[in-house]
Amino acid sequence: QIHRSHEWEYHSTDNVKTILGSYSDKQVSNAAVHFLSFAFRHASVSPHLTEKRLIQNMIHGGGLDFYCIGRLDNQEDRASLKKVSKVFNFHAQNEAYFKNLESPADILLVTSNDWNTQAEIKGFIRFLSERHLQFDMMLKEQLLANDTPKSLSDYALIILPDTANLSDESCRELDQYVGNGGKLLATSLTSTRDAIGNPMNQIRLESLGALPHYDLLGKQMGTYFKLGNQDKASLPSSNLEDIDLMYLYGEFLRCELREGAKGLMRYVPPAMFGPPEKCYYTEISEYPGIIATTHGSGKTVYIPWKIGELYNERSHHGHAKILHGSIIDLLGYEPFVSTDSSPLVEIAYQSSKNGDFSWFGLLNHSGQLNTAFHNPIPMANLSIRLRDPRDPKSVRLQNGNQELEFQRKDEWLEIVVPTLEVFEMVVLQFDS
Repeated sequence: QIHRSHEWEYHSTDNVKTILGSYSDKQVSNAAVHFLSFAFRHASVSPHLTEKRLIQNMIHGGGLDFYCIGRLDNQEDRASLKKVSKVFNFHAQNEAYFKNLESPADILLVTSNDWNTQAEIKGFIRFLSERHLQFDMMLKEQLLANDTPKSLSDYALIILPDTANLSDESCRELDQYVGNGGKLLATSLTSTRDAIGNPMNQIRLESLGALPHYDLLGKQMGTYFKLGNQDKASLPSSNLEDIDLMYLYGEFLRCELREGAKGLMRYVPPAMFGPPEKCYYTEISEYPGIIATTHGSGKTVYIPWKIGELYNERSHHGHAKILHGSIIDLLGYEPFVSTDSSPLVEIAYQSSKNGDFSWFGLLNHSGQLNTAFHNPIPMANLSIRLRDPRDPKSVRLQNGNQELEFQRKDEWLEIVVPTLEVFEMVVLQFDS
């Protein structure tokens, strides 16, 4: 008997972004594998899943790669091949737009191969993608390297998702980044171990608003965070008027605030578990679930629990709202792309290095339901706004073969995509 959980929606996105954001001298070839597993290597995965994997490779700047056992002309399950051919042909016809690219993203998500941080990282990838925030990814081992496409100072915001293993030098560089005006969001055990994982038993990033000492409380049922009116007032963009309690089912670092730091949400310890008319919480502690502070010219937010892991597991609306408010309200990050598109539309923005064109890649995820991949549901009239002072010479749908109009609203360009079926590429041509 085979038990399969659903395929992760952003697997190709993760692989491509991690390599392209970590190394300036490497290209990525992320294979879309034809078959279910080696045990069933002559049976294809869903054609729509293969198509999705290839499109994610393409819109994030990676090469196309399709892998099967044997030749294409004698496959006994050929259901995917027409879709594979369609994506490869589109790439070939638009090859000029896939050369000499650079990512304009100004958010850096630090990633790692540490097995116990994968769920936290996945949760942030999902959150950022669903909110259409443009981000790069970089392996934590590359933070101090000289062969990365960008330096830390190129980013307006750096996110450390439970990045426990950090060298002293990495901690100093990150603190300096914040001191020079950067914004930093960190979660859970970030900076509490050295580079090879030895416990240091203290929070070593001085830019965070928590004192070094902490108590690690284990995962317990019935734990929450209480939100007061002042918490909600500090997170106005999160629309928290209907939420007074946020659930926690994971480890929690009980921290003390540094001088000048601000704590939001209060930890609710577990109460007796049983009939609700007899068992309910009665205690609200003073320990914060969010810690915000300034450091030098910059700002940090520290969330001392695995909010990304919980979002990856349950996709709770409250956790998404807290992350949104932490980034927009507490850190003051200003996105340069905004849209009314559904969270089920993945949007990637790429630009040529010499500035003569840029483009949006759009992927429709609406066809997925648990383990099933179907044709996506077509969407209409998707508005995309780009903060760019330049007016393009032309705006064109490359897949839909259609010229589009744009509108100028102050510093923003606004484009309306009339129809999105599976994927689209919106090319903006500029004077070089």
